[in-house]
Amino acid sequence: MDRSQTRLLVVLAGVLAGITGVLWWQGKPTTAEHSDATEQLWSVDREALRRLEIDRIEGRLVFEHRDGAWWMLDPAEALADGARVEDLAGQLAALQRAVPVEAAPSEAFGLGDPPAAHVTWIPTTGAPSSLTVGIRAPAAYSTYVLTAAGGVGAANGDPTGLLHAPADDFRDRKVFRFAPEDVRSVRITYPEHVLDVRGRGLQWHLAGYGRADPDRVDDLVMDLLDIRFDTEDPAVLVDAPRVTVEVELEGGSVDTLSLGVSEGYGFPARSPDGRTGRVFDGVDKSLSRGPTDVGQRTAFLLRPEVADRVRFEGLGKVFEATRQGPDWSAPPLDAASVYDRVLALSNLAVERTLDPAGPSDPPEATVTIHEPAPADGGEPTVSTFVVGPALPDGSRTVRDPAGPGPGVRVSSEAFEALVRDLQ
Repeated sequence: MDRSQTRLLVVLAGVLAGITGVLWWQGKPTTAEHSDATEQLWSVDREALRRLEIDRIEGRLVFEHRDGAWWMLDPAEALADGARVEDLAGQLAALQRAVPVEAAPSEAFGLGDPPAAHVTWIPTTGAPSSLTVGIRAPAAYSTYVLTAAGGVGAANGDPTGLLHAPADDFRDRKVFRFAPEDVRSVRITYPEHVLDVRGRGLQWHLAGYGRADPDRVDDLVMDLLDIRFDTEDPAVLVDAPRVTVEVELEGGSVDTLSLGVSEGYGFPARSPDGRTGRVFDGVDKSLSRGPTDVGQRTAFLLRPEVADRVRFEGLGKVFEATRQGPDWSAPPLDAASVYDRVLALSNLAVERTLDPAGPSDPPEATVTIHEPAPADGGEPTVSTFVVGPALPDGSRTVRDPAGPGPGVRVSSEAFEALVRDLQ
C-alpha cells in the first residue's frame, strides 16, 4: 500500500470517528437535567394523578380519571384518549427543575398575562400543584416556565405540542372498546359473504369451514380495536347498513358496528354505544377478510416454539416428541433430527379450505398436540386432528373432530412424504 492510500485511510477514519461522535452525541437521552437546573418547579407523581386542569390561550382543558378511564370534562364532556392524556401528563411531570434565565417574565417567553398555559395537577390524595408553562425555548430541547420565585426558567423537555393541541384531538374516537381477551366470536356480514369465527384462546373455528389460525384471529380483533371515527356527527344516519360487525363477548353481550355506503369521504358508521359519524374508507380492507384470510394455513396448527408435546400415529408409524426448553426430544434420534420432523409436521400446507373437505373416514392417521398454559393465565390445551384416506383427486382431508367445520384438504403426496421421513 502506498503513502497516498495510507493518508486516504487515515482521513476516512477521522471522518468516520467524527460522524460516530456526532451520532453518539445526538443519540444521548435528552431527559437528563442540566447541571445548572437549580430551580425546583414541582414534584408530582403521575401514577397518583386524578384531575388535570389546563388554562391555555386556546381554551380550557380539564381531564379527570374515573372508573378506570380518562374523561375530558371541558370544553365538553367526552371519553378521552387515555394514551394521549397519559403522554401529556408524563411530559408535564418531567418538568421538575429549570435553569434560571436572567430576564423578567414576559410574552417573549410565553409567560405574559395571560401565559401560554397554566397547569393545575390534582392528585388522588394531598394538595394540588400548579405550574405555568411558556413557549418552547429556541436553542435547546427545553421549555420556558415560571419558577417558584416568580422568575423565568428553562426546563428540560417540551410538552408544548400536546399542551396546545386542539381539544378535539383528545377525544377517544375508538369505535370498539372491548378487551381482546373477552372476545368469543366475530361475525362480519357483507352482501357478498359472511365471516363467522368463534372460539377463545388458541381454539378458533370458522363456521362452515374448519379451524381458524389464532394469530390471524388476533390480527382481526386488533384491527377492529384500531377502527376510529374520522369525524363524529350525530346527524349521520345508518338506517340501512351495508356491513355489520358483531363481536360477542364473555357473558354473552354483543357489540355491533354498522357501516353504510361510502360516499367517497368515509363510511357512515354507528358504534356499539350509539355514536355516529364517519370512519376512513380504508376500514373496508380489514373488514372484508374471507375464510382464506383467517383460516388455518397449515394442516395441524402446530407451533414448535409453543407446543411441548406432539404425537403422530398412522400409516404404520408412531412418532412422539417432547420439548424441554428450546430442544425437542424423541430418543434415539438426535435433537436436530427431531426438530426437523416436528418442523415438517408444522409446515404441512393446506391446499383448499373453501369447498367441502371430502370424506375423512375411516381416519388413517391422528396428530395430537399439547400446549402448556399461557404465561398470562389460562389452561393447557390439547388439539387433535385426524387425517382421512387418499382421495381420487390426490388430496386427503384433515379434520378437527371437535370443530363444527368439514376440515381442510392437503396434498396426499406431500403428507405421505412427510410420514416416510418421520423415522
